[in-house]
Amino acid sequence: MAKRNSRLYKSLSACKPFWILAALALWCIAQISDRFLQIGFIILIAIFFWIRFEHQEVFFKIGLWLAISLIFLLSIILQKPQTPTPGLFEVQTIRNGYAVLQKGNEKIVTYEKEELMLGDVLDIETFEPVHTQNNQPLFCFADYLKSLGITQSARSFHKVNATNTWKGRVSSWILAHDHSGLYRLLFYGLNDQEQLEWLNELGLPLIALCTTLKKILSRFLYREQLGWSMSIFLLIIMLNFPITPSLIRLFIFTTIGNIFSKWEERWSISVICFLCFSPFAATNLCLVLPAGLSFLSHFQQQSAQKKVMNVVWCAICQILWMNHLNVLFCGTFLFIRKIYGWFFLICLPGLLIPEYASWLWQVISQLEIALDSFTIQGYSPFWYRILFIALLVSITWNWKMYKAICLVGSLVLYSWIWQFDPFFHVWQLDIGQGDCAIIVEPFQKSVTMIDAAGTLNKDNATKLIIPMLKALQIDHVDQLIVTHDDFDHSGSVESICHHYRVDHVIVDESQKGDIHVGYDFELLLENRDFLSNVEEPNDQSIICAFQYDGFRYLWTGDASSVIESKLIEQYNVDSDILKLGHHGSNTSSSKSFLEQTSPKLALISSGYQNRYGHPSIEVLERLNTLGIDRINTADHGCIHLMSFQGLMSIDTGDGMVSWIFANDSEK
Repeated sequence: MAKRNSRLYKSLSACKPFWILAALALWCIAQISDRFLQIGFIILIAIFFWIRFEHQEVFFKIGLWLAISLIFLLSIILQKPQTPTPGLFEVQTIRNGYAVLQKGNEKIVTYEKEELMLGDVLDIETFEPVHTQNNQPLFCFADYLKSLGITQSARSFHKVNATNTWKGRVSSWILAHDHSGLYRLLFYGLNDQEQLEWLNELGLPLIALCTTLKKILSRFLYREQLGWSMSIFLLIIMLNFPITPSLIRLFIFTTIGNIFSKWEERWSISVICFLCFSPFAATNLCLVLPAGLSFLSHFQQQSAQKKVMNVVWCAICQILWMNHLNVLFCGTFLFIRKIYGWFFLICLPGLLIPEYASWLWQVISQLEIALDSFTIQGYSPFWYRILFIALLVSITWNWKMYKAICLVGSLVLYSWIWQFDPFFHVWQLDIGQGDCAIIVEPFQKSVTMIDAAGTLNKDNATKLIIPMLKALQIDHVDQLIVTHDDFDHSGSVESICHHYRVDHVIVDESQKGDIHVGYDFELLLENRDFLSNVEEPNDQSIICAFQYDGFRYLWTGDASSVIESKLIEQYNVDSDILKLGHHGSNTSSSKSFLEQTSPKLALISSGYQNRYGHPSIEVLERLNTLGIDRINTADHGCIHLMSFQGLMSIDTGDGMVSWIFANDSEK
């Protein structure tokens, strides 16, 4: 208590608005990557404090702000991810399907995690870049790892020292359980669904457990005793389980709460300490969601307003971070957090009683299905997300009936937003070594797919294509055109038709009558009698040509230069967008064909480091010589073309953006 009566503590307590402003300013600085801009922003904030806090110990506050900023910048420098070098790496985290290894500030990932334990030391000599398929609305594992400072992976290693640590033994025992799925979820926040992997950082199970234990102990301990007891408990958890940003956040917020009594100080200093300790986790949901809930609710006086604000903030986080909205989760988040800890305690006996664990796993599986039924899927357009969030915020600060009606209306609109979309869309999916394109007519009047590739090690239909359709709020496909029988074009067709509604599957040009669209769509070169080798499947590829908003598109499947020559003879093949034949192979995309089509943009669908060497160097040189821009899914992820009234925007999974005017050069 003497500390609280000290001159320093009184000085700190007098800085109420300062602490909040400093925490928010530091969070903004964490979003800036350029070091000079960071320093410039720090100076601007110092000037603002000079004006704002004049005659209120201004020099003390400016000095304190500069000290905080210096510690933050030093933390960034010290924790900046480094390019990995050969050497000994220690296993830090074991997740679903991968393990994270670390040597100093060097972090890598390995997918060969069998028989690995936490604390094992591995000798690694070679690395390769982390690369996973990147389709905009869907979860991208490579981007998730990049946010953690991991860009390299190791496929082979030599175990130097199998350290038998207590943390490793606990992990192995839990993960080896017959019903490990339940306990992976409870102890490690692991979910078997890859697209939810990044949500694990929220750390809800252990947070809920701490909340429950705190409530139980509050009946027996004084406030200060309770606070420090929870800090010690969290230290024990960190010694037995992998240290995650969520655990760091919870430990910092709990410990700081033991030192400072006022909310402004506890919240602000906790955020500052977290950012200084984990500067690259500023946008992590484990900080944004709970800190945002605490901050926004604090300024609401009435209990009902606080509950509304909690729902609003949960909805905003889901829309921005998850690309979907679960109404039940938003409305019951605080309730779920309260009961989750009790559920945790109820599940603990299952570690020793397998039958009990089996029953619990069935119960939680049914609960997950029920929760998913309340999810409104949808990768909503950016403009709509901004409007929806603005409406959510406005209704919270100033409740009006007309705002409530608008909110309900916008929520309904969110469920069908893509059906009111006036743009023409073409999605060339990043599907690996194969082809799959989705063409959506404005207002979803028609949905056309060209090819549905399959791969040997992954079910593309259920893992990629169908989730993509659901994210775009497409409930059925009007026609699925299979250009030819090769597995990298047709391998997922049967599975898609089994799990999804497909009105027509077109495998031959004679079925052109089954194509129902509101724009020009042709199947070219129906007669292939000129072919000497009629059994060559590539040259049997269906050629698709379509036009909308003044833009001409040409999809040639795997057709060779022989087919290209006949196309030049019989049709006007001038195109704005050309999907290169045979994934950019030298058997297609002849110079004469490229000259005749003269596309403004060439699309290449190929797998990363594929064994065929696609696209070929010769084809790339032809494109360069003719001045034709190209985008390869292997390099940039999913390619999205969106047009309206003669203007086309182009964006990719990795964030590349451009645009084209109809009948004009690229801008």
